[in-house]
Amino acid sequence: MTVSASWCPARRARGAVVFEGFRTLYAGPYLAYARVHLGPRRGPDAVERAFGALVRHWLRIVGSSNPAVAAWEQLVAHTGSRVRPLPLAARSPLEYDAVVLHHLLGYSVARTADITGHHPSKIGYLARTRPPTAARPARPAAESAPNEPPPDGP
Repeated sequence: MTVSASWCPARRARGAVVFEGFRTLYAGPYLAYARVHLGPRRGPDAVERAFGALVRHWLRIVGSSNPAVAAWEQLVAHTGSRVRPLPLAARSPLEYDAVVLHHLLGYSVARTADITGHHPSKIGYLARTRPPTAARPARPAAESAPNEPPPDGP
């Protein structure tokens, strides 16, 4: 007989610690991405809703084949960035995210890969080969969350 994770207090406690670590690592970049799309007032609310969804499904997410991708998809859904994207030319949703994170917000290719859950070589390729854009939004000031270092250079 197997015991469900929801009934195992020790496993739930470890999951909570892991979730808080995840939140600490990703709150800053998630907030910066949300603010670019929704502004300084609505961005934090979207991030809180995304983290709320993540914590409700945390054990399933960390058991998935790529938890970072699953978590990133929650943030993207809560920001509406696929429905109302910035005026950037991109051939795919991942390329769009790479351009926003790397070129607009200033995260390195490695950190952008970490944030989105994709391999750095893929993010590097997408960041280098993006199509030219006619309208490039002014680079917003990326605000860091407490304890979040400022975005690293390109």
